[in-house]
Amino acid sequence: MSNKFITEVAELHQFFEAWLSGAIDKSRENYGRFENVMANDFTMVPPDSTILPRDVIMDIFWQEHGSKTASFRIEIKNPSVRKLAESLYLVNYEEWQFGQENTARAATALLKETPSGIQWQHVHESWLPA
Repeated sequence: MSNKFITEVAELHQFFEAWLSGAIDKSRENYGRFENVMANDFTMVPPDSTILPRDVIMDIFWQEHGSKTASFRIEIKNPSVRKLAESLYLVNYEEWQFGQENTARAATALLKETPSGIQWQHVHESWLPA
């Protein structure tokens, strides 16, 4: 059961890697991989502790297409999944980014299993020490 949530986290971050490095075209079709799994009321707290609603996140990532170098990559490390309630799961993982700047963050994602697939409800990230 938990493997599909870890797979979703890994695959979405593979999309981010390709999108941000410009390895895939900037098209609504490609961007749908991201848009289609974010719940309508999705929120995110990035490491700077702001609270961002879905529409802001969608705009930011759309504009960030190709903003990283071609060698940019993301690694997901130490994922774990915990069932909170029927169809609701908490996924913890580390996100390591490598490129012109190397960064690492701890992330907690709230994911919901729906008839149409996994939906991201919320993400909270904190910087890991260098």
